[in-house]
Amino acid sequence: MVRNTLAAAAVIGTVALGAGTVLAQQTDTPKQQWGAKLQADLGLTDDQMASIRALRQQERQAAMARRTDLRTTRTELNQLLAAPQLDDAAIAAHVQKLAALQAASATAQANHDISVRKLVSPDQFQKMQQMRTRFASRGWRGHRRGWHHGNKGGAPSGSGSDGSAAEAPPATTQP
Repeated sequence: MVRNTLAAAAVIGTVALGAGTVLAQQTDTPKQQWGAKLQADLGLTDDQMASIRALRQQERQAAMARRTDLRTTRTELNQLLAAPQLDDAAIAAHVQKLAALQAASATAQANHDISVRKLVSPDQFQKMQQMRTRFASRGWRGHRRGWHHGNKGGAPSGSGSDGSAAEAPPATTQP
């Protein structure tokens, strides 16, 4: 009985060791695989890829802070709008702050795109634009949790709640 237990433990240990070796060899995450594919498709050098990754990381951190500010400002504005007594000056100030934060976000995104464009050659930029167009034509859109396809939920646009095509209203003729 002890011999069978030891043999079973040895087999399990060997299998676990083999599985660990296989898993250790597959260290590329989907993001790393996507980055490698992007690098190959666009013909980016290692230096270009490292610079783009650094820019993306900086923009991601700054964007998180901007989103937090936007969320806080929207919450405060909603509280002011729901208050028993309206404070027109405070509401106007929050609306202006919200507009400024949204403008800062758009400006930061444009500056990021400009920085990336300066890192790549005209040919690489053209390929990048073609990839963006291809993704957009498939209905892909960026989202903070990753890439998602199509609508955020519900029926596809132009369709009824059950997913079937929406019926067009009857045509009317004018005399």
